[in-house]
Amino acid sequence: MSFCSLETLPCASKMIVTVDEKLIDEWISECDAKTWESRKREIIQTFSSASSLNGSFLNHSGDQHYQTTVENSGLDLSLARLAFEKLAKNQTVLKQVGSVVRDTLLRSLSDAPPGVEDLRIYLILPELLRVLPVDRDLCANFAGAVGKLQPDCLKTLEGLWSKLPKSFFKSLVKVIRLACTWFLHKMRTEQEDFRISVEKTANVLQKLYEVNYNSRWKIEDRNFYINEMKIFITSFPGGLPPDAYIIDCMLQFLFNRLVLYPGIFDKETKCMVFLRDKLCKHFLNASLGNSLRNHLCVNRKSLLTDTFQQLRNNDRDFLWPLQVQFVNEDGIDEGGSPQEFFTLVARKILLLEPKMLQLFEDSRLVWFMPEGHQDRDAHRLLGVLCGMAMYNQCIVNFNFPLALFKKMLGFMPTLEDLKELSPIEARNLQGVLDADEDGLEQMYLDFTARGHEVVPDGREISVTKSNRQQYVEKYVDFIFNKSVEKQFFDFLGGFSQGCPNELWKMFLPEELMALLSGNVDYVWDELKKNAIYKGYMPTDINIKNFWTVFFELSEEKKKNFLSYTTASNRLPMGGLAEMKITIVNHNVPNPDYFHPVATTCNYHLFLPNYSSIDILRKKFVHVISIHKGFGTD
Repeated sequence: MSFCSLETLPCASKMIVTVDEKLIDEWISECDAKTWESRKREIIQTFSSASSLNGSFLNHSGDQHYQTTVENSGLDLSLARLAFEKLAKNQTVLKQVGSVVRDTLLRSLSDAPPGVEDLRIYLILPELLRVLPVDRDLCANFAGAVGKLQPDCLKTLEGLWSKLPKSFFKSLVKVIRLACTWFLHKMRTEQEDFRISVEKTANVLQKLYEVNYNSRWKIEDRNFYINEMKIFITSFPGGLPPDAYIIDCMLQFLFNRLVLYPGIFDKETKCMVFLRDKLCKHFLNASLGNSLRNHLCVNRKSLLTDTFQQLRNNDRDFLWPLQVQFVNEDGIDEGGSPQEFFTLVARKILLLEPKMLQLFEDSRLVWFMPEGHQDRDAHRLLGVLCGMAMYNQCIVNFNFPLALFKKMLGFMPTLEDLKELSPIEARNLQGVLDADEDGLEQMYLDFTARGHEVVPDGREISVTKSNRQQYVEKYVDFIFNKSVEKQFFDFLGGFSQGCPNELWKMFLPEELMALLSGNVDYVWDELKKNAIYKGYMPTDINIKNFWTVFFELSEEKKKNFLSYTTASNRLPMGGLAEMKITIVNHNVPNPDYFHPVATTCNYHLFLPNYSSIDILRKKFVHVISIHKGFGTD
């Protein structure tokens, strides 16, 4: 089997030398010094030419290499893999090939290749990198060449990446990830500056991550994560930095540059980065002597009016932790009031008239009202509240669909997102895509959505088999973008104001949604596993009785218990595994006369030491049953 054949130029006397099995066998065979010099010249001639490699490893099945498109590279990468694995049997030859590619070929590549065929080299070279893992500079130079491609060429390459078989795509990701990890480790342990190489490889890894995300997960996320990141973050000295102006340079590099590549972080690392950066900002704010604070004083009966009025003032600094005080109630606590506040605010806004959020009955999710709202800045203030909740690690759940979080992060909503928000509407659109010619004609559709033209003169354009895909795309675009353009951008501007830590952009839409709206993956055993006890031992009969009663509860009452102890029945990202409740022995005389009492500021449940499980059940179930949430007027 031949790896590839020769490609002949129009002039018969000129030929592009390509790699084939005979040439490889010749290179890796034993030879004397004189013959080796001749072979080196051949290697230089072949591997310093982009045309030579682009013409190698072609797929001759059905002449596919003559039909090269953005959907088909014309390559048989299994031939390239076999070829480079064969070269690896002779390390001297392999290293010579690697040095030519690193020092000559990659430096000569154009940032605007004229055709798809000229991008084949970016699919072939990763197979060489796969067998040359020690040549990190070659990998960095390859990543640099990808990074220099003009946007339209890079977009074409990303399209080719998306069509790669899973094994080759995964191999490419692994090669780049290992190089990035190596450079990052060197940056921590040596004086030499490896930041440029880290950025080059991280940039390509991020591009591959986005291809993977948009391709609906070709491979698992963990293939992109660089575990070295956690070491990088925890290398930051404990506590606050000794000088606000002298913060560890590597950590600042991480915050300022590597966060542009969120695909290399797992969720835990992203949260660590977000909180560390927030800590630095708090310290810097304090060192500068900023006198403004972030304090809200509100009355429960006029909660929204008080909140909006105070947020419209400019006498607050969102960098400070939010402190909330309810009028005629005890002072500001350690954090329970902010969570209680956001739980109340979400409920009040959803009941607000005139509405700023539209409820979709078939999904129970909300979206911006196309007609807007009486208050000109209502959506901005809604965004401010959501941003404040994010920054202060509180949950505020308005039942937004994933599409909102995709838009916030620059992803375009699709028909799949409309299926989540408005299932009936989306099902009708899917019917348009699936209908035959006769069925489509009987629908009598034009280019309108909810009575609005989605293209100029849309009422005059009938939906046909040839334009129905465009019609569906325009319809979805109208719902999620055009009809609520001002409302969304007002919201986004307010969110950035309320959350002054721009690192929220690191998160995936699903992650951002979980952080802001809370998780609903209730694994109740985790709550018991992580519980802390004060004045009790896990083996005490009262504690055993408590968990027996708890697990007897219905799902709804278990959630009521969460609301009672934490001010929200939604979970932080990570679920109950990230939540620790503390059960305290409420040492009172005649405990059977008392109910359990919760303090939401620190997730404490004060549990009297009851004389029997029946009394515990009666008192406990009663208190969580009458608890209807916060804000009862």
